[in-house]
Amino acid sequence: MNPFFTGGEVISVSFPTRQMTAEQQRQSLRGNNVTFAKATVHHELIPGHHLQAFQSSRYQSHRSQFMTPFWLEGWAVYWEFLLYEDGFPQSPEERLGFLVWRAHRYARIIFSLRFHLGQMSPDQCVDFLVDNVGFDRINAEAEVRRSVGPSYPPLYQAAYMVGAMQLLTLKDRYVATGKPAKTFHDEVMQQSSLPISLLEAIVLDQTIQQDNPPLWRFDESQFSQ
Repeated sequence: MNPFFTGGEVISVSFPTRQMTAEQQRQSLRGNNVTFAKATVHHELIPGHHLQAFQSSRYQSHRSQFMTPFWLEGWAVYWEFLLYEDGFPQSPEERLGFLVWRAHRYARIIFSLRFHLGQMSPDQCVDFLVDNVGFDRINAEAEVRRSVGPSYPPLYQAAYMVGAMQLLTLKDRYVATGKPAKTFHDEVMQQSSLPISLLEAIVLDQTIQQDNPPLWRFDESQFSQ
């Protein structure tokens, strides 16, 4: 159910158990190698989920009732992009670790939505992760079991990458208004959990009307390349 290092405010460590066969133990270790694990720590702790929880308890704490995975997971993956671009992973192995998780975020959109639309079976989802991301089968099976289980709503897995793309776009729009880029992260954290379309309206000082709620739209130019 939990094949990789995950968490939220803490890190939950996934490693082999005595009940596994020797081959299953090797697959578990390969899926949690040092460079893969390094690429997950900032997602779960700082500047990811641990920082979100810290800030959300101090700013607009009532908005925790409106928790959306596009803000929650999108913020953590957004930082995966920023840290990669800023040279945080230095060796080829570390950069590959980051890129494997990025491929996983994209794959999650495809297999989770197709599963909920009845277009892919769980076994096909597992094959998709093995063939397109390179996960060991035991880890892919656990990931699918977790992703499509009853604990997550249908759009949750897609929200990782889509939310990150929304925040990257919102940062560009924020800077384009003449506001300094260094204040963007403070603004996002101090608004707490909101749909990104509403977050955009607030940080860009847009007028919000009850009969005309804010809607998110990507710029067409982002997808023209």
